[in-house]
Amino acid sequence: MCILSASSLSGNRDSIYSLAMNQIGTVIVSGSTEKVLRVWDPRFCTKLMKLRGHTDNIKALVLNRDGTQCLSASSDGTIKLWSLGQQRCVQTFRVHKEGVWALLVTTRTIAYTNSLY
Repeated sequence: MCILSASSLSGNRDSIYSLAMNQIGTVIVSGSTEKVLRVWDPRFCTKLMKLRGHTDNIKALVLNRDGTQCLSASSDGTIKLWSLGQQRCVQTFRVHKEGVWALLVTTRTIAYTNSLY
């Protein structure tokens, strides 16, 4: 088991705006001003992949329980559903002209906001 710190998330050159970890602690995803998602295995402090698709900062992330899917929200006004196994975006939701700042997922609903107020 590695001790995870900001310096152990090597590969990010700019600010990290969002982090998510699955419930069983096998996957961490980060989103940044670089417009990419980086995926790590925190048990070994290894970067597994880098996912591209957003055109602006990534502001919010949510992982499913087993770490096979991720939702990302961006200042580009989209929410993307990623398959980590396929290493690609499987669906894009265009929800705003402005950025999406937060995500909340329940068993039946995805909630999002484009405002901090």
